Amino acid sequence: MASLEQAKPVHLILDFDGTLTKKDTMHLVAEAGYSRQKELHRMPPPQPWNEIVEAYMADFQKHSDSYTPKVSERTSVAQEVAWLNSLELIEKASIARALQAGIFEDVRCSDISKVVQAALKEDRVQLRNGWRELCSSVWHHNRQCRSTGGSLSVLSVNWSTSFIQQVLDASMQATSPEQGAHDSTWLSNLRIYANELPSIVQEMTGTRSEKLEHQEIRTSGDKVKVLRDIASRSKDHQGLSNALVLYVGDSSTDLECLLAADIGICIRDQPMGSGQKDLANVCSRLGIDVRSLDAQVALRSTDKEYPVLFCARDFPEIRDWFLAQNLIAFDSDTNSTETTG
Repeated sequence: MASLEQAKPVHLILDFDGTLTKKDTMHLVAEAGYSRQKELHRMPPPQPWNEIVEAYMADFQKHSDSYTPKVSERTSVAQEVAWLNSLELIEKASIARALQAGIFEDVRCSDISKVVQAALKEDRVQLRNGWRELCSSVWHHNRQCRSTGGSLSVLSVNWSTSFIQQVLDASMQATSPEQGAHDSTWLSNLRIYANELPSIVQEMTGTRSEKLEHQEIRTSGDKVKVLRDIASRSKDHQGLSNALVLYVGDSSTDLECLLAADIGICIRDQPMGSGQKDLANVCSRLGIDVRSLDAQVALRSTDKEYPVLFCARDFPEIRDWFLAQNLIAFDSDTNSTETTG
């Protein structure tokens, strides 16, 4: 096992929808909006969510049909990245459509909370097994490393930071008091990078906004900018990073982050979901090697144009691999991360 003097701190960065959660959750954010408008007796009621989604898909298809190079002709990462970031106007149009429809008018944190509590109770939002243990392991590892740096982050294009925070906080309520107290330390240090509803921004800051704001994260390119900012915080005096950047994602929106991280891991269910299939197809088309975590390969391939990516089914698999690779300190006698230093 690598000593704590030799081990690098870790920036663990997790996508939210489809990665931390088993399925996308945007419809639940919308549910909070519709519930609030019903409570306020808004007349006429906002445009139905399925019409918002259908309009988005129509915009996407129109853009895809006119975009060049076509899917089969995009054979480099640069070409695929250009396509992914060309979707910014489509994303912004969808956001504007939802805001103009009044779906999120006067939505409060308490409205988000009601939907989160109900969705967790009814299993309409499910967090993947082992995410707490992985975060806890990385957090305690970073605290014991001799060099500074390392962090825990969620990086998402989700429309509400408050929604993400409340899902994570509420998921802790089912744990024992001891476990809850243990988790609260690292959870309070987990940073969420996402967008926010205008009314939530106003509630928190007292400042009126007419758009989704906060981090303004819409595209693959927006996400990788945040990742690079996180990584830059632990550079030494020579400009070299003294921390390992681990990114876990599940869809093509995560492609740039997966490639930019020291270790990029794609979540893949059995069978794969639609977003996971899309990412797998993109990697195959671009010649990006994606291997299972038990593959005995270098973290970064030196004989290929693109780095090797990995795939995993869940977070316990990632944590076990991290421990086996000596990337985080581990006390085999107590079967937990080291907590003394």
